[in-house]
Amino acid sequence: MSGRSYEEKRDYPRISIRADITYRIDGDGALYTGTSNNLSHSGIQFVTERDMIPGTTIEFRLASFDGKVDPLEAKARVLRVEPAENTYVVAGTITEYK
Repeated sequence: MSGRSYEEKRDYPRISIRADITYRIDGDGALYTGTSNNLSHSGIQFVTERDMIPGTTIEFRLASFDGKVDPLEAKARVLRVEPAENTYVVAGTITEYK
């Protein structure tokens, strides 16, 4: 055993990133907003005021606060939603990059 923690055994490590996120829920034309917590090649976690059902598909755009990094646009499937102080923490698997 290499002694690495569970988190470090991921194929793609997570990075903490605080950035604006805008997203649309499939089948809903409204645009929602949130703030990312972390990101990896295969997943995203963000905070939003909108509750969602696991299994929901979203299309999102992640933009840096300072605009120095090009926005990331992708689709994701919601894995879990956890309530937190008038918001929800959403974790999703990225299914497609645009």
